[in-house]
Amino acid sequence: ATPVPVSPDRPSAKSATTTATPPRSANNSALAASSAARGAAAAAARSAVRFEDPAACKFVVTAYFAPQFREMRRRTFEGGEESFARALSRCDRWHPRGGKTSAFFAKSSDQRLIIKQLSRAEMSAVHEIGPHYFRHMAASFPADAPSSTSAAAPTSLAKIFGWYTLDVRRKDGTGSHFRMDLAVMENVL
Repeated sequence: ATPVPVSPDRPSAKSATTTATPPRSANNSALAASSAARGAAAAAARSAVRFEDPAACKFVVTAYFAPQFREMRRRTFEGGEESFARALSRCDRWHPRGGKTSAFFAKSSDQRLIIKQLSRAEMSAVHEIGPHYFRHMAASFPADAPSSTSAAAPTSLAKIFGWYTLDVRRKDGTGSHFRMDLAVMENVL
């Protein structure tokens, strides 16, 4: 594991580490993972960041298909990675109407992103549909497109910008544990 610098605005964080992530490629192969290598691509594209507050909790955030989503955001998210991180850092709980589940939802303060809690069935489907999703989106948003927001092949799919697992373990002796699988996607409303 390689140490990652901790943000100065998080003085309580004790340490942070991340697992190696495959290098980013500017061509469509970075976005469209081979369906023949589905299992290998899913395992290779998992990246975990660990950090802790010495007095309270240990945190682990796992990103799935990290290089593919990084490339997707580069092509389609106005403002790039910094703008994406800034939008995620300021979110409010959201209670959409009409849903059948009691899933957690949040919306970024700038209204650009929706965060949705994934069920176990949805999370298990992530590795199955991921390569197909990236292949489709690579055709819709090629690397050499003149504009990051113009689609070469129109698509009706909302842009998903990341699949994550958040794991929090309390260190207060109770052994309480919290885990949530999340999807971050564009707000199309």
